[in-house]
Amino acid sequence: MGAAKRLQAEPSAALARKRKKLKAKPAGLGPLQSTPADSEAVNETHSARPESGRHESTGAGEASQHKADLEALKQQDPDFYAYLDQTDRGLLDFDLGSDASGSSDSEAQQGDHQGQAADSDDDADADKEDAPPMQQLEEDMHVPPLKAKPTKSLSSEGVDLLCQRAKETGSAKATQQLLQVYRTACHVGDADENLPGSTQALGTAALDKLVLFMLTEAHDIFCGMLGVSAGCKLQQLRTCQRWPKVQPLIKTFLGNSLHLLGSLTHASLQAFALRRMRASVVFLVSSDAVQRKLMRHALQVMGSADASARVQAFLLVREMASVLPAPTLSNAMKGVYRVFVRNAKFVSAASMPHIHFLGACVIEMFGLDFSLSYEHAFTHIRELASLLRGALAMKTKDAYREVYCWQTTCTLELWGRLVGAHHENEELRSLAYPVAQLLLGSLRLMPTPTFLPLRLRLARALVALEAETKLCIPLGSVLLDMLTWKGLSQKVKASGPGGGMSSAPTIRAGKTMLASPSFQQNVVEQVIEALARHLTHWAFSPAFPELSHLPSLRLRKLAKTLPVERFRGMVKALIVAVEAQATLVTQHRAELACAPTDVEAVAQFMADPALREQAPLTQYTAQLGQKEALPVNPWIAMSQGMDSHADAGPDDLQEYVPSDDDE
Repeated sequence: MGAAKRLQAEPSAALARKRKKLKAKPAGLGPLQSTPADSEAVNETHSARPESGRHESTGAGEASQHKADLEALKQQDPDFYAYLDQTDRGLLDFDLGSDASGSSDSEAQQGDHQGQAADSDDDADADKEDAPPMQQLEEDMHVPPLKAKPTKSLSSEGVDLLCQRAKETGSAKATQQLLQVYRTACHVGDADENLPGSTQALGTAALDKLVLFMLTEAHDIFCGMLGVSAGCKLQQLRTCQRWPKVQPLIKTFLGNSLHLLGSLTHASLQAFALRRMRASVVFLVSSDAVQRKLMRHALQVMGSADASARVQAFLLVREMASVLPAPTLSNAMKGVYRVFVRNAKFVSAASMPHIHFLGACVIEMFGLDFSLSYEHAFTHIRELASLLRGALAMKTKDAYREVYCWQTTCTLELWGRLVGAHHENEELRSLAYPVAQLLLGSLRLMPTPTFLPLRLRLARALVALEAETKLCIPLGSVLLDMLTWKGLSQKVKASGPGGGMSSAPTIRAGKTMLASPSFQQNVVEQVIEALARHLTHWAFSPAFPELSHLPSLRLRKLAKTLPVERFRGMVKALIVAVEAQATLVTQHRAELACAPTDVEAVAQFMADPALREQAPLTQYTAQLGQKEALPVNPWIAMSQGMDSHADAGPDDLQEYVPSDDDE
């Protein structure tokens, strides 16, 4: 503990006694650690009025004793001695001769007094004069604050000189001087920028020039000091002999750059700083703390900043995950997925491109290491399975709300896209079955017309997963169930204002929207298109006639019950294409001389050019894709209706009870 802190903690009375004894010492009031017997001996000496020579020798001896006591004090309590040396030098600096003569004069004055009582009164008065008042004691105890060093203004020419010296010489001293100024530039605007250490004041032009130079050239300067190439690998740094000496300078640069990055608010400046920091990712191995802070900041930018800054932030995270050692990749996967889930909680027309971008980032990140990706994917898919199992078991409003919300819906779509994108890897391909089961279970959870928008989104995700993985998913009955609700079999009147479609996404449809002819037409078109794409995936399989038999029967029955002529026309067109494709496959299959277990022969049959050129179902599906119907993009859905009571949010989701409307 320093002298100032010790004095603050020491009681005021004890400090006053010490100061009083020290000031009284040269006057002959006894040693520093005096006893009552010593005090009586001193009083007897004062009253005896001895000869002058004896007074001189006694004063000189007491001064010598006082000096010896101060030396002992210096050894026993150096903190208190140092404090006296700073605040009251007069107690320590004194002359032995002057002290002796002063003592002699004092004793001569005491000899003129009459009696011991008079001497005692004079001693008491002297004590009162020597004792410092409380105000003076508090002033002596006060430790003056640290004063900031005077700042020196650094011009633009001076910055140019520092930059040129560091770039040309590559010396540690020149780089250190440049980093000191760079630290001041990165902390401009901070509350503590005038504290000791900020010795350079920069103008606006000099500040911009310095920051631009450091972000652009610092990586090359450090590589030159290390003697490695600009694209050096992590193993080269670990074996470099100069790394221990240059590492502190690199750590200083990265820490100050991270501080600067956190203070930037303009999107273009953030994008530039993130792009330049990506070049120095390999140097982040020098500090784990800077690694964590930089990744946290990059993830934050991905979730909230401008589009250009988001792209640069993801590229930085991806570079860190690729270059730096474990557990950087695992932390990056967790972080990017959490950013996606957090942003998928609230969906609007404006936020859909951002959510789509974050989903693409998750897919890209999980493609860096498939073994590690499988572990993370399995954990997150199991969490979704727990939500669905709870909803199927409890059948309560809260349990349904956990599944039928934007966050769960977007996450299910993401895992379908991710498994489909990396289906060539066996580990991630094995997750196709649980993901398909989750999508089917969520689609069948509440088969009511109210949630037709959500069910169509999940159906499109299943169709996309089937197309990528080449796995047969039973979608025919699930899709046709969406066309069996009573509202579709009744003739409807023309919709008024607000009954049509808009670009706002939704997962619910209110009564007004369900009764809208435009909504019903879009539902029929989407179901027909999804069913056509599902059947097209297996249009060249030898088993297509059997696969399409049940959907054809249900389509024929549906064509008889639909009251709207244009709906019947859509269904009949699909029936014609499916039956024509089944007839074509049956004819070619008759010439196939192999068993169904012969995988190679079946693959050759499906790749037959003659069969593909004449496929009517493929041509029909291509025509559907060219129509300007409702977008097939799984991230865009139908809008809510205008009926505020019918289009209530998730809070109004009631416990599902089957009714006649579900048929």
